[in-house]
Amino acid sequence: MKKNKRIVFIGFSALALLALLAIQVSWLFNTAQVKEDLFAEKANMVLSKTAQELCANQAMCKRIGDCCADMGEGHCELKLGKAEKQTIDSLLQYFMKVYQFQIPYTFALHQEGMMHHLAANNTPVFKQRIEEIAHLNGLELHLEFPSREKFILQEMGLLFGSSVALIFIVFALFIYTVRALLKEQKVAEQTIAFINNMTHEFKTPLTNIALANKMMGKLVQPENEEKWKKYSAMIVQENEKLQNQVEQVLRLVAFEQGDLKLQMQEINMHAIIEKAIESVQVQIEDRGGVIYKELKANSDVILGDATHVFNVVCNVLDNAIKYSKEAPIITILSFSEPGKFSLSIKDTGCGISAEHQAHVFDKYYRVPTGNVHDTKGFGLGLAYVKNRVEAMGGTVSLSSEYGVGTCFTLYFPLKNG
Repeated sequence: MKKNKRIVFIGFSALALLALLAIQVSWLFNTAQVKEDLFAEKANMVLSKTAQELCANQAMCKRIGDCCADMGEGHCELKLGKAEKQTIDSLLQYFMKVYQFQIPYTFALHQEGMMHHLAANNTPVFKQRIEEIAHLNGLELHLEFPSREKFILQEMGLLFGSSVALIFIVFALFIYTVRALLKEQKVAEQTIAFINNMTHEFKTPLTNIALANKMMGKLVQPENEEKWKKYSAMIVQENEKLQNQVEQVLRLVAFEQGDLKLQMQEINMHAIIEKAIESVQVQIEDRGGVIYKELKANSDVILGDATHVFNVVCNVLDNAIKYSKEAPIITILSFSEPGKFSLSIKDTGCGISAEHQAHVFDKYYRVPTGNVHDTKGFGLGLAYVKNRVEAMGGTVSLSSEYGVGTCFTLYFPLKNG
C-alpha cells in the first residue's frame, strides 16, 4: 500500500470511528433521557395514587386539613401527627413497590406556589394536589428523590458499562490495526531494501567472475601465464565473496527462524580478538589504515560460542572499516569490570547521527545515504551482534558522533565472574 493510500485509509478509518463514537454517545444520552422520563412518569403515578387514597379516606383528610389549617407559609408536615405521617409514608412505599420503584425519598405537604420547581440541590420536585382538602388551603403533596441521578445510572449500569467497554475495545483495535499496518509497511520497505542490497552484493562478484573467465579464454599463449594467474586469483577471490554473501543470507534465514544455536565453551577473548584482527588485516592495509590495540583486561576467559563471538567481533570491525571514508583508524581496547570482560572498538569514520542510533541494531536497518550505494551490506550485521551477545548473557552499547566516529562496547560475563 502506497504512503498516500495508507494515510487516506487511516484518515477515513479514524473519521468512521469518531462517527461511531458520536452515535454511541448520542444513543447513551437518548437512553438516559428515556430512563429519566420513565422515572418521572413512575414518580407522578406514585404521587397520583397516594393522593387518591388519601382523598378516599375522608377522616384522614380532615385530620390533615386540621393540622395544616394554620400553617401559614410553614411546612405542614411539621404539624402532622405521627399517624398521619406514617399513613402517607406507607402509601408512598406501597405504590413505589407496585411500580417497581425502590429508591430513597422525602415528602412534604405545602401550600400551592410555596416552593420552586427545583429543590435547593437542583433535584426535581414532583407535586400532586390533594383535591379533597385543596379547596381549603391549596394543599400539595411534594415528593423528592435526592439520589435520582444515581438511581438512573444504576438502571443503565449494564448498558452503560458495556457501551463504554465496547468503545474502548474498538479504539484499542483501531490503534492496534494502525500500528500493525505501519509495522507491516516498515517490514515491506526493509524487505525491498534488503533485496536491492542483496542484488547489488551478488551482482559485483558475478560480473567480475564472468569478466575474468572471458579474459582467461583469450589467453592461450604460454607468455600470458602471469595474467592467467591474476584472473584465476580474481575468480577465486570473487567466488569467496559470493560464498560469503550466500552464507550471510543463510545465516539471515537461521536468524529469522531462531535456529542460531550456541555451543557454549570456555573462550580466551584475547585470542579471538587477535584472530579477528588478522582476518581484516588485508582490508585495513588495502585502505592504508591501521589498527591500534590495547588488550588490558586482567581476565579474558568467558563462557560462550567461539564461532559466534568471532563473527561478532569481525562484524563490528567490518563496520568500522566500511564506514571510514578515509584510511580507517581503529582502536581496540579490552578492560576488566567487576564480573565482566569489556571490549571497546572505536573508529574515526563518518559516525551515526542521534536520530539513527536507536535503530542501528534493528534487522535490515541501514543508515540512509540517499541514492548513493557506496557501503555494502544487508543491514543484518549489528542486529546479529546484539542478538548473539545478549544470547550469551552480555550487552552492547553504542557511542557515536556524526562526522567524528563511533565506538561499540561489548560486555561479556566472565566465566568465574
